[in-house]
Amino acid sequence: MGGGLIGLKAAEAFLEKGIDVNIIELADRILAATFDREASGIIEERIKSRGSNIFRNNTIEEVYTGSGKITGYKLKDGRKMECRLLVIAVGVNPDAGFIESGILDMARGIIVDDHMRTSVENIYAAGDVIEGPDMLLEINRNIAIWPLAVRQGATAGVNMAGGNKRYSGGFFMNSVELLGIPTISMGITNIGEEAEGIEVLRDFNADRNMYRKVVIKNNRIIGVILVGNIERAGIYAGLIRNEIDISGVRENITREDFGIIHLPADYKKHLVIGEGIEV
Repeated sequence: MGGGLIGLKAAEAFLEKGIDVNIIELADRILAATFDREASGIIEERIKSRGSNIFRNNTIEEVYTGSGKITGYKLKDGRKMECRLLVIAVGVNPDAGFIESGILDMARGIIVDDHMRTSVENIYAAGDVIEGPDMLLEINRNIAIWPLAVRQGATAGVNMAGGNKRYSGGFFMNSVELLGIPTISMGITNIGEEAEGIEVLRDFNADRNMYRKVVIKNNRIIGVILVGNIERAGIYAGLIRNEIDISGVRENITREDFGIIHLPADYKKHLVIGEGIEV
């Protein structure tokens, strides 16, 4: 139950063992938090081609057992299914239960500022347990991914040692290969195209399971989905992180061979002699 990353990786493991699965997802598509319909559709077709089912806009209302074992379940739409194993993968939350109530300001995680300081003097926090700055949404939220945890930890360490280092914020990014199809999503990927200042560029080749989507706001990339070919993911991430004006390279931005050669001259020079590309 659950069509997010954890649920789909579990389903993939069963499929590789020759075990058919039913994926039950409450949203109207799998990977709904980060993928649009086109990207989700590519993965859904691959799952179905392996003889398994996806039940969208659905959830489990009852679970049946017998002799101490699970025997089946009932869906919200009334259908009853037999099964021998049920995997529940319906989201994660930071485990901050070790912190006594009221000691630190909390929401879904420990709230920190751009120096990784908590609400209590001389206590810092970093990693999956925090709500830190999201540079695109300009709010604090929990983004539980390894690259940000590393940067947050480095920031906290410097400041705990008496330095003055600011964490500039991060954005959501997830890369996963599902049934042989590599994918990555980053930033804001499911914003309405009618929103002010938003432009969405796509390149979709269904026969090759290839899809690229670039979300642009005020001539700057704020979101990317890559399916099938993710080789240029680091370049897109750099454009988002450094808030680069891409108005001069817009016509090339979804090309399969899009690379450093197509980047704005000033930014290209920065990559060659500056800090380079961070993924």
